[in-house]
Amino acid sequence: FQGLTGRVAHDAVGDRVGVFEVRQLVEGQTGFRALAEYTTEAGFKWMNPFLWRDGTVYDANDRKTGEALDAVRPTDAVDKCPSGTEYNTAGAMCVKCAPGWFEQGAVCTMCDPGTSQPVAGQTSCEACRAGTVAKERGEPECLPCPEGTNQSEVGRRECLRCPLGTYA
Repeated sequence: FQGLTGRVAHDAVGDRVGVFEVRQLVEGQTGFRALAEYTTEAGFKWMNPFLWRDGTVYDANDRKTGEALDAVRPTDAVDKCPSGTEYNTAGAMCVKCAPGWFEQGAVCTMCDPGTSQPVAGQTSCEACRAGTVAKERGEPECLPCPEGTNQSEVGRRECLRCPLGTYA
C-alpha cells in the first residue's frame, strides 16, 4: 500500500520491509525527535534516548533509565538552549545532540549518509574524507573502505571495487 512517505511493503510474516525512522513527539516541542532507524537488514539502530515526562531518559543502547546526561537546565522558561542541544520540555532541560547527530533549528537531526559527527553537542556533520564512508544516517564516524575497495571522493556512502589489476 501507499503510505505517507512512500510505498510500504511487508514480508511473509507481516514485518515491514525497508527503512523507517522511529520518532517521539515531545510535549511543547515543535516537530518530532528522532529516536531510532530501522532497516530490514540491521533491525533497530537507536540514536537518541527516549525522554520520559518526568525528565528521566531510557537509553535503549545501555538498557538503563536515569537522569539525562550532559543536560543543562535553562534559568528561565524563555531561555533558549545552547547550540548543539535540543529542549526537553518533560524534564525542562536542554540535552546535547548525540554523536552521529547535529542540532538544526533547535532539533537534533541525524547526519546524512556520507557524513558523520563523532562529538556530542555539535551543529553540523563532517563529510567523510577520501578513502572513508558512512553508509547509514546517524553515523558517529566514517569508516575506512575495506581491502580491495576505495573511494577517492569526499562525502560518500559507498566504497567502489578497485579496477582490475589495481588494489587498495
